Amino acid sequence: MEILPTYHCFDDAMDLIAERIKEDADRARSLLVVHGVAVAEDGTRYAHAWVEDGPLCWDAGILNGTRIWYAAARDEYYAARRIEHSTAYTLQQAWEENVRTGMYGPWREDYLLLCGRSRRVLGRFQAVGPKST
Repeated sequence: MEILPTYHCFDDAMDLIAERIKEDADRARSLLVVHGVAVAEDGTRYAHAWVEDGPLCWDAGILNGTRIWYAAARDEYYAARRIEHSTAYTLQQAWEENVRTGMYGPWREDYLLLCGRSRRVLGRFQAVGPKST
């Protein structure tokens, strides 16, 4: 299974949060919006965003022409993406940053400078629970 990037990961992360709030607002309060720096196979560093739900990382991708959500174990996800560092935001912090900047991210300048640097999803991990939107 090859999941292609949406190239809108910061928007995707906030879209997933909004969907989860509609499903179960109380449970959604424990989710984290995470922005970070990943490293592609060719060594290119790029900014990326995802959602963490306990031990799982949720991300969006394109599978057979449809945007899906998929989850992977946090350790596998970080290893596959080669995450160098990350910044996690509670829902309240994400909302405050969105209001402050007028965008879904990235909210740190060093991440912003790396936006648009990746051309494909890299790394291999076992995705679980594809969900079409």
